[in-house]
Amino acid sequence: MPILFTYLLEASACLIIFYAFYYFILKNLISFEYNRFYFLLIYFLSFLIPAVSLKVFPIFIEQVKSSSIPETESQVANENNTLMQLDISSLLMIGYYFIVALFIIRLFLSIWNIINQVKVGNKTKTPDFTLVRHDNNLTFSFFKYLFAPKSQKIDDKVIAHELVHIKQWHSLDIILAELVKAVLWFNPIAYVLQNQIKLNHEFICDASAAQKYSPYYYAKFLSESISTNQAVSLVSNFSFKIKSRITMLEKSEHQEKNKWRYLLIIPMIGLLTFFFSCDHYIVQKESTTAQTEDSPYKTMTIADTVLIFNPDTGEEETQIVKRTVDAVERFDTTVIFDSDTYEETVEVVKTLVPIEKLDGKNEYDVHLSQSQKEVKTYGVDTLTVFDSETYEETVSIVNRSNPCYTFLWGSFSFAGTTEMRLETIQKFIFGKASIFTAGRRGECDEVASYSFRAVVVPTEGDPKVWMMNQENSKILREDLPQAYLKSGTKIFIEDILVNSDYEIPSVVIKIR
Repeated sequence: MPILFTYLLEASACLIIFYAFYYFILKNLISFEYNRFYFLLIYFLSFLIPAVSLKVFPIFIEQVKSSSIPETESQVANENNTLMQLDISSLLMIGYYFIVALFIIRLFLSIWNIINQVKVGNKTKTPDFTLVRHDNNLTFSFFKYLFAPKSQKIDDKVIAHELVHIKQWHSLDIILAELVKAVLWFNPIAYVLQNQIKLNHEFICDASAAQKYSPYYYAKFLSESISTNQAVSLVSNFSFKIKSRITMLEKSEHQEKNKWRYLLIIPMIGLLTFFFSCDHYIVQKESTTAQTEDSPYKTMTIADTVLIFNPDTGEEETQIVKRTVDAVERFDTTVIFDSDTYEETVEVVKTLVPIEKLDGKNEYDVHLSQSQKEVKTYGVDTLTVFDSETYEETVSIVNRSNPCYTFLWGSFSFAGTTEMRLETIQKFIFGKASIFTAGRRGECDEVASYSFRAVVVPTEGDPKVWMMNQENSKILREDLPQAYLKSGTKIFIEDILVNSDYEIPSVVIKIR
């Protein structure tokens, strides 16, 4: 499931739980100003809590994951299923954004319709608002404008009511509710909550007008104003749910003492943060288990190939010699970059590394097994590189991850995953990239051609990709903005091919 959909579902769940709290705990309280603040707060928290990631639950990795397992038919089938899921996810994303766009267009059309009514209506300015006479039979307000029918006299009680809407900027709340409804259009609570916000606005205005004209006479006036006219969704309509408003006016004020219920939102925010913001994270677990009571190490078997000269036949014989040595567990973190989705996958790999005592002392020589040599290193070489621009030579020690070839960029050679400072990166990033033969002559072909893909992945922004070869082996300064070269950026060198068919392991360069 795409990350966006997961986030929207979690935001919807938070909104549902917050509304349930209001419906069962706060709905009947005569604290309308508090309720307005609560509605605005839960909009903010519903989108904030799922966006926060708190690393609370550690996962200790012990199982070995090998990145060199050959591809099988089941793996190919899994990749095909993944591609199909990506296609479905893309269609869902397009459908979601299409519906969001429809809601946004509807919102702008409603605002445009109100603006047109202001333009064509008869306007009368007062110190507190602008009265707009229009042909509609509805009385409503939108920001500083009070709309009233041309053929009717507007009552002072209506003005007192609508003036509260105008002074408290209730139109902002309604527009915010429309935007949330556009984003969470699939959540029915978004629609219910919008109506509840509008009704609470009416409660606020009724309470203010009732204090001025007395609750009894104001409630009587409301009962005479019941209309069947359809309300406008984007404005504060005086005729909105009058029966519910009369019922609320008739409630006594003794419920004011129950305002302590609003404090219950604090533990509820804590619970939602626990469920939606507290995440798992990977921790490498160090091995503390002893193999035996006498040795703190594990044991492993090493097979060596030995050449023995037979004096009787005058020929060399090959024998496999096995020996058991102590070993320690070693953890490596590998980063795999998916060029299709531009996402990284981090895997923790556990291996056994053999150790042997040196001359019977309490010192140990830790060396790699043959299988590790094939993945990690094929020895070291001394590399001298001449820079034709500065006329200087650079001598470096190269750890080769391939028996024949080494990847070179500028005056630096790379193998596996490397971390470098920004100032070091800037010394080679715009230089020439090449591949040279590092293996024994006769065993490795000379480099006739090479090609690879360079991907620069910043912490923010889209990745940049270059397809490079022996003829086009430089990144131009104008093609790579300086903003991409900062701490956290990763450079992936992938699909490295020598002579069109020989593949070299990928290289990852991190800026620290």
